[in-house]
Amino acid sequence: MLVTAGLVGILAGVIITATNSKRNTNNAMDIQRQYHAKEIQHALVQYFTDERAFPDQTKFQQGFTNLRPVCAYGNADTYCVNLDTLVAKGYIPPPPQDEAEACPNWLGYGVYLQSQTEPLVIAMDRGRTATTKGAISPNCGTQVAVTSSSSLASAGSSSSSLIGSSSSISSAPLSSSVASSSLSSSLAASSSISSAAVSSSSAPPTLATSSPWVPNGPVYTVEHAGRTTYIGGLFTIVGPNTGYGVPVNRDDTGAPESAFPYVNGPVYAVIDDSDGWYIGGEFTQVGGVARNNLAHINADGTVDTAWNPNVNGRVRAIIRKGADMYIGGDFTQVGSLTRNRLAAFGALSSTASTWNPNLNGTVHTLAVNGSTLYVGGDFTLVGSTARNRLASFASNILTTWNPNANGTVYSLAVHGSSVYAGGAFTQVSGVTRNRLAAFKTSNGAISTSWKPSSDAPVYALAIHGNDVFASGDFLTVGGQTRRYLASFDGNTGSVSSWDPNSRGDFNEDDSNSEDPNAIGNPTSMSTNVDGTVRTLFVEGDTVYVGGDFSYIGGQPRNYVAAIDAGNGELKSWNPSASNPVYVVAVHGNSVYIGGTFNSIGGDNRNNAAALDSITGQLLPWDPNANSLVRSLLVNGSTVYMAGEFDRVRGVTREYLAAVNTADSITLSSWNPEPNWPVRVLALNANRLYAGGDFSRIGENTRNFAASFQLPAGTLTSWNPNADDTVSAFAFDTGTAYMGGSFLHAGGSARNRLAALDLVNGTSTAWNPNMNNSVQALSVTNQILYAGGDFTQAGGVVRNRLASFDLTNNSLRAWNPNVSGPVRTLVANGIKILAGGDFATVSSLAHPYIVGFDSAGIAFTWNPQLNGSVLALDTDTLNIYAGGNFTTVLSSPKQYFMQTTAP
Repeated sequence: MLVTAGLVGILAGVIITATNSKRNTNNAMDIQRQYHAKEIQHALVQYFTDERAFPDQTKFQQGFTNLRPVCAYGNADTYCVNLDTLVAKGYIPPPPQDEAEACPNWLGYGVYLQSQTEPLVIAMDRGRTATTKGAISPNCGTQVAVTSSSSLASAGSSSSSLIGSSSSISSAPLSSSVASSSLSSSLAASSSISSAAVSSSSAPPTLATSSPWVPNGPVYTVEHAGRTTYIGGLFTIVGPNTGYGVPVNRDDTGAPESAFPYVNGPVYAVIDDSDGWYIGGEFTQVGGVARNNLAHINADGTVDTAWNPNVNGRVRAIIRKGADMYIGGDFTQVGSLTRNRLAAFGALSSTASTWNPNLNGTVHTLAVNGSTLYVGGDFTLVGSTARNRLASFASNILTTWNPNANGTVYSLAVHGSSVYAGGAFTQVSGVTRNRLAAFKTSNGAISTSWKPSSDAPVYALAIHGNDVFASGDFLTVGGQTRRYLASFDGNTGSVSSWDPNSRGDFNEDDSNSEDPNAIGNPTSMSTNVDGTVRTLFVEGDTVYVGGDFSYIGGQPRNYVAAIDAGNGELKSWNPSASNPVYVVAVHGNSVYIGGTFNSIGGDNRNNAAALDSITGQLLPWDPNANSLVRSLLVNGSTVYMAGEFDRVRGVTREYLAAVNTADSITLSSWNPEPNWPVRVLALNANRLYAGGDFSRIGENTRNFAASFQLPAGTLTSWNPNADDTVSAFAFDTGTAYMGGSFLHAGGSARNRLAALDLVNGTSTAWNPNMNNSVQALSVTNQILYAGGDFTQAGGVVRNRLASFDLTNNSLRAWNPNVSGPVRTLVANGIKILAGGDFATVSSLAHPYIVGFDSAGIAFTWNPQLNGSVLALDTDTLNIYAGGNFTTVLSSPKQYFMQTTAP
């Protein structure tokens, strides 16, 4: 017998984990307990919904019965029940000694803490029913027993007793089970189930999100199946959510160091310190501690709590001069002191010194030579004195040195008697110098011999011996081809032979084969670099570089790489950042990397990937689509893909493809060949439905919608013949509901929403008449939910979200009044979730995502996203969301979120 939705709801609440928590995860025991509980929680749901999902019952039994104590985490309080103590006191029996013989179906015990006064202790076997009365006996039946709060509290130890208030603990799992009519009668007798628990709108005010790996671009589709979550969109890398500044090992692994605080915004500047690192950028928190744009991180990876300058704008440069530290950037205030773009701190002080040079434009770079500080940027005044983009201070006093650059200076480097400058300028000291120049440190005179010339801006300079290394946007320097990286003789300016070839163009497949299982690895590489190099750091025989590139020397390197300083050969060190790197610095065995990424250590995944839903880690599945993936659908061992791609695994597959769920290496021979992009896929009764912008499937006319018979994938005769884009499908008995931008479908005038016969695609009499596009549809309990850009349904005001009673095809009174477009919907009978571009729902703040209970009442649940939600999926435990957002609950979490369901 299959488990009911209600029992799955109870099982979801059996093990209470940190999914409703924002507790400090620095406690190792908490972390271990949370992970273990969550793993078991997922296993329970998988087993009861699909026996194939968890074949190893031994591990399942041991994991469940060994979870002691079981804890629920609230906002500030911990609720724990030690099951061993409950057994010792006789409240529940011990588990069978020999599960294999005495109770082969035994699963174990769990605790659901509905509230402080209504805890629920549950014992389960593999049976698919539950009762709520009677004491638990050590036989092998399925039993559920309610234990009183007083006995449960007395069973706990002093550290594991029920404490505080449980208002933050979600009752949603239990309320979900109560909502199920199939189980409500068996639960009705339970005194522990309060009326408050039935109201699923009483969701927690806060929520906990897990930390799955994240992509480096928007997610358009999410499909959760068993223990796997598939994501598709427009990304190239998926990696751990590490933050925007991370030290990694200098050895070949390049792995991120484990104990390091999370930086929640871009890092543009860093210097090493005997006590750790000073970092600057555009962030507001480091390791959860408030730090605006400037912070000191101790050698042990903790945030320096005593050092907090509180800078009000971007910090672009940091440097030490003796005991003092200098910062430059876009800021105008440090703490309570006005400091325009340049400031200094005394030794160990986080208060800006009295020195106040007052620059009128951005400072991009700082360099030191003895007692002299050199400054470059976009400024034209220092105080009231003219200094165009370059200035120097001797013992903090402005000097007469005035090279007068006519464009931005991005980088400075000092070596011996010379100061080297790189930027966007074409003239200094009245002399032509295209983006590179050198000056004497003694008198500031421009070098007459060092003038290599670059055809585009230079962003970084570094010195190694007598060599000057440069990086930027250039393609030629000194009349020679050097893409984005070059080195020069420090005396003559002549271009050296050092040429790492920082770009790699490659063929998409290695054989031009149409073999459906061809891997498509790059083989032939040109001597080019494929993106700007923004930063350089030379240490020993290695040049560390960061920027916008993805290949160097014909080999993949995502935004950061190490190159031999002598021969220009690429080294094996490969941390792999998810987005551009703006600063690299070396200290000891650590390389600090900062930029606009929030993941280091990921792997290439072009536009489609799979994550383990429990560990959050990337799985090997890698279809390697060459453009946007808009829709994914799992059916058995096959993942169907739709979008704007025309190649998968290096093989031609225009807009539709099918790959194996296990390894994605096995590309199906199915190749329907629509002539334009496919936007949506849906499954109903062994038929795959596709909607989009196409007008043909192979040689057959199919305007904007089509269906395929599975497993063969043959095109069916179903042909609603819409006159414009189809974006959504939903199904009820005998009927397909179709949404989009069309005005005609199924042989009748149907504005953006139609009901169609499942056999021939003709429209039914129902005509809801939406006044703008329908982007999302979902059916549950004979209610059709529709979301999109519309503001009216049948002439009645319904702003972007509406529902219809399918028993009589009428518009329901429900009117949540969403302030912006709804792009995605999930309705499962217990809750309705909507995502899109909106800010409010019924005039209440619900940015980009909202949840409703079965009565249509909005949850207070609010992940506080900062960007669009384009895709949603859910199981009993979690919500999986993808889109354009980059923060969740003010913490960085780019483009994909896995969080507890309301």
